[in-house]
Amino acid sequence: HDQSRLAQVSVTERSQLLGDAKQIITNHPFRGVGLGGYLPTLMQMEGNRLGDDRPIFRFQPVHNTWLLLWAELGLVGLILFFVWIYSVLAAFKARQPLFASILAAIGIMFYFDHFWFSLPFGLMLAAATLAITSRELTDK
Repeated sequence: HDQSRLAQVSVTERSQLLGDAKQIITNHPFRGVGLGGYLPTLMQMEGNRLGDDRPIFRFQPVHNTWLLLWAELGLVGLILFFVWIYSVLAAFKARQPLFASILAAIGIMFYFDHFWFSLPFGLMLAAATLAITSRELTDK
């Protein structure tokens, strides 16, 4: 019973986070709120879902890196990010299909969590992955 209750809480919370992202994207579709601006914007939104007395630790980014990128960078930034990723994947696919597969797997993981873009460890892991794959690409 406890697991089903926790699963329901998780689904409800993720649904609310998607609604928050949708509201931020709707309010700032083209330019976004700027890098690192998602949480401050979320905290300042009127009528946030838990009211003004929500503890600070209850605010968190949407668990979808693509939506987080759109909210922070706007549509223009998201399109530029896709162009950049496409060019990296195209270069890797031509020389090293394994590394292209690794980057594609990371892109799929972007749909399920935000840590690749919002937390220092995720940024370091993403940078290390790109650095290693770039090194392999330039060595060939």
